[in-house]
Amino acid sequence: MHDREKEIERRIINLTDHLVQSCMSASLLEDDVRVHHVRQSANTVFEISSLLMEVLPGRENYLYNLLQQLTAQRLPNKRVMDSFGSFWSDLDAIIKEGLLLYNQKKDEKYTDGKNSQECPEGYLQKDQEPSSNIPVAVESLLQSDISDCLPPPLEEIRQNNPIAIPDWLSTRLQKCFPGSLIMANWKYRGNNVDYYLPDHKLILMRPGRLTKSYARLHYYAENEGMTLIWLEEKDLQDEKNLCRKIKKR
Repeated sequence: MHDREKEIERRIINLTDHLVQSCMSASLLEDDVRVHHVRQSANTVFEISSLLMEVLPGRENYLYNLLQQLTAQRLPNKRVMDSFGSFWSDLDAIIKEGLLLYNQKKDEKYTDGKNSQECPEGYLQKDQEPSSNIPVAVESLLQSDISDCLPPPLEEIRQNNPIAIPDWLSTRLQKCFPGSLIMANWKYRGNNVDYYLPDHKLILMRPGRLTKSYARLHYYAENEGMTLIWLEEKDLQDEKNLCRKIKKR
């Protein structure tokens, strides 16, 4: 395989990963912000489509299928995806917006408004089988549209978020991690987490908070190098055991 083809494959995979993240992010947004995000994410689909046509010329009628298949190859496990309620509809909307953009840039006749509300018929042939020769290899990740969801720098946290009024558990945590910043009810990826210790990249959840958001929180924390611990009732009964459990992680 030529170097150019390898580079294209690397770009396609990284862009597809970026598309997956954009779809996840869309499920956390609402109203006009969500619509704007979907339209912005369409640029990623346009880039992927253009690259696919470089390595698979003459397959434009299969673009919808190719994009769906590429995305499916890059998804986390089903448990994670099920926690993003609108993921599939967001993915479909982003792909269709991106194909509209690709088609409009490719052929000026689609810029006169005649087809501004729907994708050209040939792009949505879901019953046709795409080629199995799909690039499976990836350039460094693009800057994510959801970077503002990532934890802010530690110094920024210290300046803008003084330690919350301590409760009995945060007092115990302070004994486990003397001198560390402990933030209660911290907003993370659209969820309120009970405690965040930025010095240790540690998220703690109280007992009884095990909800359907667990898989999503775990996915984000793992990918961002953070440790997520769901405490149990027995952990709260002994201060030494609590510290031991947390520090073991």
